[in-house]
Amino acid sequence: LKLSVVQKCPYLRRLEYRVENQLKIQRLQQQLKAKNRLLQKAIRELQRLAAIDELTQVASRRRFDAYLLAQWKLAQKKRSPLTLILAQVDHFSFYSEGENAKAGDRCLAQIAQIISQHTIERESLVARYGSLTFAVVIPGDIGSDAVRDCALRVQKEVQQLPLLDQPIDQPIDQQIDQPIGLSLNIGVVSVRHELELGIGEILERCDRNLQQARQQSSATESIIISS
Repeated sequence: LKLSVVQKCPYLRRLEYRVENQLKIQRLQQQLKAKNRLLQKAIRELQRLAAIDELTQVASRRRFDAYLLAQWKLAQKKRSPLTLILAQVDHFSFYSEGENAKAGDRCLAQIAQIISQHTIERESLVARYGSLTFAVVIPGDIGSDAVRDCALRVQKEVQQLPLLDQPIDQPIDQQIDQPIGLSLNIGVVSVRHELELGIGEILERCDRNLQQARQQSSATESIIISS
């Protein structure tokens, strides 16, 4: 009987096995790389979703905490100012019950966009801090007058928001641009020469200013700014 070349030469047989194994390894490596790319894409998407508040499409509380910490450290290093704003929606009771809840969600999304539109500083971050509270972190020196002007513009637009999902039996001419009477209480703290303050203390000062603004919300403006 005649033997094949491979049968005649064990070396060639071993070489064939090695080539086959190497090809299998290459295929497995390519599959692994493809799966790793999909995994990394999924991780990036999860990170993006975790950084954004789904309802309002501004930064999430988690993203806010990380950003405030990073900017606080940078401000300490550069000895540069840092401003924190807390803005809380008031007179929201119309949207907080029953069938108006979905309209309330849309209203909060509108307020978030109003705040974002008036926050012109490139490095600023607008975030949803609580259910009815938004936060803005502004690195650098922008001045209290600029902050107050911006806050007043935001307050005015929020107060002029029309009533969403008005009753069906309401006359159409009364539904057009009907304000619901929402208001926005704003507390601001600008840290300039006290960068040794911890983040907790900065947040506490800003929250105190916010609560003080709420107490005087019946006044012409409810904005409290301190350094």
